[in-house]
Amino acid sequence: NDKPPTPVSKPVTPTSSGSTTPSSSGIKPHPKHAL
Repeated sequence: NDKPPTPVSKPVTPTSSGSTTPSSSGIKPHPKHAL
């Protein structure tokens, strides 16, 4: 049962890896730094 959820988490894995997460967190600090 842990394996089936793995593929579903795959798309989420990159986000958790810091692909999309850092983007959102990195974009926020960016404007702050610019200010």
